[in-house]
Amino acid sequence: MGALEIAIRSSMHEVGGKLLESIINSDGGAYRGRKLSCECGEEKDFIEYRYKRIHTVLSKINVKRSYYYCEECNEG
Repeated sequence: MGALEIAIRSSMHEVGGKLLESIINSDGGAYRGRKLSCECGEEKDFIEYRYKRIHTVLSKINVKRSYYYCEECNEG
């Protein structure tokens, strides 16, 4: 009985992790256009989407985020 409970809990954590991942990534990676204002007064260019793997209570998930880079101040 204990092994079955552990298997069910593990499966439910995985399902919960997938649900959490889809909710967190529902914003499309926080994309806010081709260019953003930079603190230095110039503009940051959209480069690509990047993924970060994080560990949650449920499971490991991938978080999709937009990456912007400013050529002037070399900040990403």
